[in-house]
Amino acid sequence: MARAGAFCGNGLITSKYTWWNFLPMNLFQQFKKIANTYFLVICVLQCFESISISGGKPTNLMPLIIVIVVVASKDAYEDCKRHKADEQANAKPGEVFVDGKFVSRPWGEIGVSDVIRISKNQPIPADVVLLQACDESGFCYVETKSLDGETNLKLKQAPK
Repeated sequence: MARAGAFCGNGLITSKYTWWNFLPMNLFQQFKKIANTYFLVICVLQCFESISISGGKPTNLMPLIIVIVVVASKDAYEDCKRHKADEQANAKPGEVFVDGKFVSRPWGEIGVSDVIRISKNQPIPADVVLLQACDESGFCYVETKSLDGETNLKLKQAPK
């Protein structure tokens, strides 16, 4: 049986880079900073012997490269940690209604239009529509701390 949402990936991705776009995107992000752009322009101007006091040698290039490499290393390390956290979150089991019963499936494989069961105090993805609640009135309280930073509970109601 094909799932209706099988073509839509629902995996969590919080990382900024992939292995093939790290270098260009990271350099772009670093040279958006005015200080790095300023020192790059100074390095280029130092290459012209007629206007340079360094004899046409870009003396500011080595410190700029060191700064760029250190920041890129830090960004790569942090992004690697994000990739691992994404893998862990996508591998957590969720309960999906399939063929009249609930079966366990990783969160990353739960797709659009899947009906899921969420237990009390269980973290849930942001893209869930509440269809039914245990309370007779259809109300439940949701904490959205990981989305908006607010620790208060928000009241949600299932449709009648």
